Amino acid sequence: MFSEDKNNIKSFACGEIVVTAGDPRKAIYILLKGEANQITRVGFHRDLKLKVLSEGSVCGEETFLYGTSQSVTVVAKTDCLFAVITKKDLDRKTALIDRVRQRLLLQGYKESMRQESIEKNFQTKEIHNSVQEPEAHSEVKQAELNLEFGKLDNNSTSFPQEINSFTINLAGELFPPEHPRMNIDEPEAYAKYVFAKKEICPVCHSTIEVKLQRNSKLKLKGIDRDLRQRFIDFEPSWYLVWVCPECFYANYYFDFVKIANLRKPLIRECNLIIENKSRAVFSEPRQIEQVFAAYYLMLKQTIALEKTDEDGKKAEIWMRLGWLYEDGGYNNQAKVAYSYALEHYLSHHLNSTVNKFKPEQEQKFFLRIAELLCLFARETEALDFFRKVSLNREGVQKLAEQAYGRIQEIKSALKSKTKET
Repeated sequence: MFSEDKNNIKSFACGEIVVTAGDPRKAIYILLKGEANQITRVGFHRDLKLKVLSEGSVCGEETFLYGTSQSVTVVAKTDCLFAVITKKDLDRKTALIDRVRQRLLLQGYKESMRQESIEKNFQTKEIHNSVQEPEAHSEVKQAELNLEFGKLDNNSTSFPQEINSFTINLAGELFPPEHPRMNIDEPEAYAKYVFAKKEICPVCHSTIEVKLQRNSKLKLKGIDRDLRQRFIDFEPSWYLVWVCPECFYANYYFDFVKIANLRKPLIRECNLIIENKSRAVFSEPRQIEQVFAAYYLMLKQTIALEKTDEDGKKAEIWMRLGWLYEDGGYNNQAKVAYSYALEHYLSHHLNSTVNKFKPEQEQKFFLRIAELLCLFARETEALDFFRKVSLNREGVQKLAEQAYGRIQEIKSALKSKTKET
């Protein structure tokens, strides 16, 4: 994978140490030429175990998967050549591949639409006095730009009672076809908790009016197990996303101006292929459909940018979509949204970005994963994450106690199931 980059190929003389156990560097070592001895300490007495590595052998992969330090010591048995792949190398090349892929998809879609327009005009001239056949649905939209979130028929007009996934297309309709239409206006009680302000859109530089919540007036009612905060007479999810009505850039208010110049053209290109973007522009009073539209628009733009560290953001978006569906009484749709949130949270964890968290943030991150795992009857996996929270000595004691209590509940439930069987 990196053979063309000389900076990633390292030579080691016979007897030279390649990597030492406990080394905090995140790197994978692939033996290209020669032989090496891998030394591992195992068992209670930490006995030494020796393994001879031959060409093609790999070590250090656990540093990527689990964010741990190197677990083995490797010494060159003969003169060796190793390919050394760091986390930074992988992220850089992954980001480049994703960026090229998105460019090709966008260009391919625009070219197909141009060709469709030419063919349509030609057909209109040729059969001016005849009855036209209905235009076929664009295969490019369906085949090349389908992001494979779901497998339901995109052309279906009936809403299924039970769904297992959402069909999220980068191009086409803003909402997935599985989204239920809701006619709910902004509650009047919310007005005293928000205020209007002017903001400059960082993408098109238009001056827009947005609403911001008054945090000082909010009164906490309680906190759910998944750490959702409940406030008296107010739901913050209605106001967390700002949308520019001119260029349709959408983002969380706290990230609204934090977009790199290189990514602004991608936002514009992405919006060219999203239909009904205007549904994400808020009216007065705003409607729940506009809130959903804002989240889905932000989700599609996040997918289009495809930054390597965006799994956490995608997870948060799906989590809030789940809460909004649940508030509307659509529990099946909520559970599907939660399944995507869990998928992205776990991906975020495996990419080791959790190491950037402070102790309390890490506890909350693991707690949410654990509760989502429980939601999908994966209690055994959840126990591992609850233990991480309860054993975090630098974190918040209350969160540790909450996790410990959940551990006891799950163990008791699992024990009862075992007795029943």
